[in-house]
Amino acid sequence: RRASNVGETAAEEHQSAATLLRGLHKVKVELHRQQRHWSAANFLQSHWRGVRERRVVAARKKEVLKAVGVLHRSMQRYIWRKRMVGYVKDYLTEIDELDLLANDQELLTLRAKKLIERGVRIWIDRRRRERRARKASEKIQRAVRGFLARRRLLVDLFSLDTDTCMYFPERVEWGFRILLNCVHRLVGLERLSDEHPFEVTDYVALRLPDPDEVAHRSTTALKLRSYSGSCIVRPLRCGRFPGHAWDGPIHRLPDAGKTLHKLTRSSLADFKAFAESCTPGQHPLIGDIAGESEGIQGVENAFLKTLLSDAEVEPTLAGPLKDFLEEARKETGPAWPKRRRISGVRMDPHTGRRSYRDARWTSQRLLVHRCANTKVAAQLFCLINGYNRASGAVRGFVSVPFLPGTLVHRISAATAIQASIR
Repeated sequence: RRASNVGETAAEEHQSAATLLRGLHKVKVELHRQQRHWSAANFLQSHWRGVRERRVVAARKKEVLKAVGVLHRSMQRYIWRKRMVGYVKDYLTEIDELDLLANDQELLTLRAKKLIERGVRIWIDRRRRERRARKASEKIQRAVRGFLARRRLLVDLFSLDTDTCMYFPERVEWGFRILLNCVHRLVGLERLSDEHPFEVTDYVALRLPDPDEVAHRSTTALKLRSYSGSCIVRPLRCGRFPGHAWDGPIHRLPDAGKTLHKLTRSSLADFKAFAESCTPGQHPLIGDIAGESEGIQGVENAFLKTLLSDAEVEPTLAGPLKDFLEEARKETGPAWPKRRRISGVRMDPHTGRRSYRDARWTSQRLLVHRCANTKVAAQLFCLINGYNRASGAVRGFVSVPFLPGTLVHRISAATAIQASIR
């Protein structure tokens, strides 16, 4: 027991010594710290560190306050701009001008788009113009080629390069001269006067209908070929047999001493009347007929005269009819004079009987005009055909029947051959 107590007492003493040493050390440290704190150098250093830190904090606080002001102003500006954009957007929505809301970049983008669109539109328009020009040139070339082909067909079909004669009846002499003057004006030739004489041919037209009386054809060549099939033209002969009163070798007059009888061919009952009915010399169509000049003077187409004097009619016409009116107004004579000729049987003033001496029935004297060249002949050919096609729909215009020289020769030859066979 005594030993244990001694051990505990020694431990307590040893523990208290260690504690004392540690306490001493702490006291020494505290004394050393207090010594340094209360020293002059330490005081200055601590004071300077405090001043420096306060300056740093003040500068940082100033920067923070400045940043807060900048952020506040920026936020106010942003809020104001946003409100103004909303207001402007609402206003532009009301006036339908939303394109004005674009910014600089968007404006540049829009401008670039507009430039590109304008360039593309210009390119498309240029391509369209080029395509239209190409198509127009193709149509013009096609029309010119067709025109030249049809013109060559007319020239070859009717031999206009070798025979430029145009035959027409005497009753349409005035209208033919008007149309011929139209062609002369187009090609630059001199205009024919009102008293221009046309040459009388050695052909007579037994049947020469108006162009609108035959079947309609779409082309000029077919129309004229169809029209020529309805015409009857024969050569006009006179003075071939001077020894016979009747111009033919097979007709002989009976002797005066023989018994007379009624001649069925001439419907005369005596020799003298038959002899007087013969027409030696010129044909009645060529010879001058008494009273013919009086019948021509002062006789004209009254409706055509009124049409020529009416200036309001011309704007309603076009093509050959308009050209015809313009050229007809330059004429000084009567408008389309009608020739009054004796065409049937007359009463002989000496014998008091019917005379067939100057009877012509439906025969018409043909006149001819030789064109200056093939171009004039072809142009006149087409102009008369167009005029005849258009004149049928307008009152007052008279059609102009005509035949080229080649068809006249063919028709007259066919008529002579058919008459010989019959």
